[in-house]
Amino acid sequence: MKKQPQIWLFSTLLVLTASFSTLYSQALDNSLLWEITGPGLKKPSYLFGTFHLMCSEQIQPTDALKEKLGKADQLCLELDMDDPATRKQMETSVLLPPGKKLTQFCSPSDSAIINAFLKSTVGATLDQMAVMKPLVLMQLVYLPLLGCQPDSWEMRLTQLAIDQKKEVKGLETVAFQMGLFDNIPYATQVDWVVEYLSKNDQTVAEFKSLVKSYQEQNLNAMVELVNASPQFRDHAEVLLDQRNRNWAEQIPAMAKQKSTFFAVGAGHLGGSNGVIALLRQKGYTLRPVKNS
Repeated sequence: MKKQPQIWLFSTLLVLTASFSTLYSQALDNSLLWEITGPGLKKPSYLFGTFHLMCSEQIQPTDALKEKLGKADQLCLELDMDDPATRKQMETSVLLPPGKKLTQFCSPSDSAIINAFLKSTVGATLDQMAVMKPLVLMQLVYLPLLGCQPDSWEMRLTQLAIDQKKEVKGLETVAFQMGLFDNIPYATQVDWVVEYLSKNDQTVAEFKSLVKSYQEQNLNAMVELVNASPQFRDHAEVLLDQRNRNWAEQIPAMAKQKSTFFAVGAGHLGGSNGVIALLRQKGYTLRPVKNS
């Protein structure tokens, strides 16, 4: 599959929301892969926690993951990455509404910081990117943190499913996910970008620690690392809680029809409002699967 820049943009969006969600996580066994069984399920389904944007060499599907995906009848991600309509929506959803410009939401000092960053990374100016949403700036901030060729679990899992001739589905649409951030003032999103850039060394260190904890499948360590990050706290209900409740309804409905391998951001798994807890409240058994 051809990997397009828009894919990295939406991987960035998913990183942001999934990282925020770990603020509310409770202790869980160290596993990213969980088996779902319970009322109405003829066969087990599976739940896997992804990290949406990583170095290509860091994404190594284990034999256990491949086995469980092979047993499932279909793959379900947050977005249907195999649908051409998804990619088309990605291309058009990054633009600000008519009459709006990114510079309207930047103070003079913000503009200076962002301009310096853009010139050093992509050779562009803020004026040249004026019609783009702040999320595009988020993408440009996160990609250099990797220091490598970017890849995503979603794209890798989609390819595995295609190779196995399995159907790929999505829990949400591009329009819905972009709407989550469109409901947050653009000026607030610009403030996030400026804060990340102003504390670059801290941002890099925290990101690397988060990736390390994910690779160790240490969900509890991921919680601790982001517990002090308040940027999205005021938007928890929209970005996290309501989505988890939606998924806790969708997952059983889909799993009753077909055994499904669900893959969502790892941060959505834990906590009293997390997907695992919500499914358990509905009477389903979620058992950690050794994934190494």
